[in-house]
Formats: sequence, C-alpha cells, structure tokens
Amino acid sequence: MSMKQIHEDARGKIYQLKFGDREFLILETKKGFRRGGDYHKTWQFDVVLSGEVLFTYIDIHRNPKISTNVKKLQGEKVVFFPNEPHMLTALTDCLVLEWLEGPFEKQYYEPFKKLIKCEA
Repeated sequence: MSMKQIHEDARGKIYQLKFGDREFLILETKKGFRRGGDYHKTWQFDVVLSGEVLFTYIDIHRNPKISTNVKKLQGEKVVFFPNEPHMLTALTDCLVLEWLEGPFEKQYYEPFKKLIKCEA
C-alpha cells in the first residue's frame, strides 16, 4: 500500500492511495468549496470520513434536466451511476474517500465544472 499527495490548491488537498491494483482518492476539502463536476464510465463510490458534504448530481435515469442534492454526514456513503454528473460542496471542513469500480478516467460536465473553476 502507498499513499501520496497529488494535488493542493485553495480548496484543500487530494491524496492518492494505492492498494494492489486499486486506486482510491482522499479529498480534503475546506468549508464552502466544491470538487468534481465530472462523470465516469463506471460506478463511483464516496464515503464521508469526517464533516458534512452536499453532493449534487444529475439523475440521468429519472430526470436528466434537474439536479438533485443529497446531504451526507460522517460515515455515510453515496454511489453514482456510470455517466452520472456529480460534484460535492463541503458544508464543513471534510474528508471524503472516493473510488471507481473500474480504472480511473473522467469527463467534465461543464455546467458543474464552471461553478468549480471559479473557486480553484
């Protein structure tokens, strides 16, 4: 197992954790900042390790024109379908563990990414 910091900006830090052939990210995010604004070909799993997080996503199966918000607390998880655009907003300083079902790849969802770009 190995862990290293791979990114840092005004929002906080991102760490990459490798365990065998699996890759996990730990997102350290300061209160009020957003991350994500993307979607993936495979399922994505997020677990809030500490703090409170608002996850915003587009439910491509039920209503692809409206964004949905769900608040998660320490110990709670959220799962995103393949190709489901999503982002998070830190309601408090927080740590989130994130991983994909398959290899890491992403595409940006511009309506969400625009909100995040103005913060970084």
